[in-house]
Order: sequence, then C-alpha cells, then structure tokens
Amino acid sequence: MSKQTLSAVPSPPIEASSSLDKSTAAIPVDKTFQSLPHDIKSCIIEQVKRPSDLKKICLVSKELHSIAVRFLYHRISLDLGSFKDNLMPSFLSPRNIGLKYIRQIHLYLAHVTDRCNQEQQATFATRMLLEFLPENILEEFRCGFMET
Repeated sequence: MSKQTLSAVPSPPIEASSSLDKSTAAIPVDKTFQSLPHDIKSCIIEQVKRPSDLKKICLVSKELHSIAVRFLYHRISLDLGSFKDNLMPSFLSPRNIGLKYIRQIHLYLAHVTDRCNQEQQATFATRMLLEFLPENILEEFRCGFMET
C-alpha cells in the first residue's frame, strides 16, 4: 500500500468587490466605544436607568463621568429621618458637581424602628437640601411627609 500525502491547495486570491471603494478599504476603523463622538456616547448612556450602573460608568474615565453624572443626578430620591442624614453635608458639598444637574427631587420618610423626632430631623434635612441647591433648577419636588 502506498501512502497518500495531502498537500494544501492554495486558495485563489480574493478580489475586491467592484462596489467597494478601494480608497476607503485601507483606512483602519477604530470600533471601540471610546472612539464614538461625545453626542453618541451621551445618547447611549442616557438609556442606562439604574443609578448603580451610572455610578460605575462615572468611574471609567473623566469623559464618561462628565456624561453620566448628568443622568445620575437628574432625579434623586432620598429617604430622610435616619442615620443616613449624616451623609447630607457631603452630598450638598459645593465640590459635588452633580448638584447642578438635579431636576427632580422625591423625598420620603425613612423606615426606622425609632421614630422619635424623625419628622423634625427629616424637615431639617429637607430645608438644608433646598438651601444648598442651585436656584431655579428644579422641575419637580415631591415630599411624602411634610404637611402643607
């Protein structure tokens, strides 16, 4: 019996399609998210709805931070009248660049077991919030615990 050897048959060269413009075929195309125009990135990030995801996007780069922070702060919901009110000063810091993007605020009374002075504490936090926000930026304000 003789051994048969298989030789690789070279494939024929692929010719460029006549409809393909040869002058643009050699231009490398960068297909990364970072290469997209700023406006396109903004449209994509606007579709992200979960604040935790927007927060992660803020950590990627300075450019994505500047885009995502607008959507992260557009609508905020706060549970007031709990130990977390101690974080309010850092939230309202003049260094917080997100404050100028707030358009909607929804405030609720936190669910805590000890409700002693909770409404007074929440009212104080609300006044502090409204005092430190830039003027004339709110489109909507809802407070679920204050009497009118």
